[in-house]
Amino acid sequence: MIKELEQDNLTQLVSENDTVVVQYSASWCGNCRIMKPKFKKLATENESMTFVMADAEKFPESRKLASVDNLPTFAAFKGGKVSNQIQTNKTDVLKDFIDEAQLKQLQKKATSTTYISNTLKELNPESHERLFGDAQKGEEVLDYIKSDAEKMLRFGLANLRGKNFKEEPVQDTPIDPDAEKLENELDI
Repeated sequence: MIKELEQDNLTQLVSENDTVVVQYSASWCGNCRIMKPKFKKLATENESMTFVMADAEKFPESRKLASVDNLPTFAAFKGGKVSNQIQTNKTDVLKDFIDEAQLKQLQKKATSTTYISNTLKELNPESHERLFGDAQKGEEVLDYIKSDAEKMLRFGLANLRGKNFKEEPVQDTPIDPDAEKLENELDI
């Protein structure tokens, strides 16, 4: 979803939404006008985040939320605070920036205890009860799943965007007997 600020209320928008990506621009800025349709296109491709167009000249309080010293500036807000920002007029750089914001959003969801538990419960109720019926065993399961969630998300997002995965390739390693036992219990 994309919104164009009509009043100086960006603080409210970033506090009401999990992840917000903002393009700070001005009417006199040529690069801002060039990037605006590209930003809007990327917004339609990433509907899980809120995208906002903010005129840095008209809305000084909104501008203060990020360190805007050049235009266009793109800022990502997570949990009401700036998590990252860039100044660019290059589409590829903007795509990478948005990918990183999306990755952070997915990481939070994928490593959420509730999300993992509910997903397992939906996929395999018997395994869920067996694993989460015992609190200590349940914590071990969650730690195991969370440890790989971030790597899988980075790999999947990189593949979606046709990029190389940035971490070192995984070397052939012996299978961890505890992991193998857990995978058998989960029927993976």
